[in-house]
Amino acid sequence: MDWRTLMAGFGACVDMPWCMHWHDIAAAHPDALILLTVREPESWFASWCVLMQFNRRYLAPLAALRIPPFTAALPVIRAIVHRFFGPHAWHPERDKAGHIARFQAHYDSVREAVPKGRLLELRVSADAWAPLVAFLNSHGIACTIPDDPFPHVNERSSMGMSKIVLAAWLHRQQIGVVLCILLAPLCAALLALVAGMASMARVKAVK
Repeated sequence: MDWRTLMAGFGACVDMPWCMHWHDIAAAHPDALILLTVREPESWFASWCVLMQFNRRYLAPLAALRIPPFTAALPVIRAIVHRFFGPHAWHPERDKAGHIARFQAHYDSVREAVPKGRLLELRVSADAWAPLVAFLNSHGIACTIPDDPFPHVNERSSMGMSKIVLAAWLHRQQIGVVLCILLAPLCAALLALVAGMASMARVKAVK
């Protein structure tokens, strides 16, 4: 993979699938700084279970209905998490110990491979700006602490609204599919009736 060409024009990358390839990306960009966000394993695992449940309950049905882009996205998501977390990735509650072990191994691999001066371990919170800005300034990237709190919206509780929105949308889609299934025979019957009436009219005209 030519990471420099793939990422040309971008200044940063976050989350999956990038974090799975962090070592190759870092090697391709030797001057890039690396931020390692720190979380407690138990808290992370609880959030991960909620996310996977969300995928199973809402994204999978959308893919089953062959609705783009879910049809294309879901197999990619499944492949990514299975590669990283193993055979129980789609149901993490079945292998808590294995998931937490892989989670901790990821941290250990980053800490072992990345020089300390290039790595910042950052605990995401409202006051996370200070260590981040200090780290960037120390590497010649001039910036100041913004007035707004550090963004921290990707919380477990925020999945609730996403569930409501997706559930409502999925409900409408399923109603549409059901209506199509129910109306199809009726439409066929009406068409047959119209065709029959037309045939009868032609017969009468001939007589």
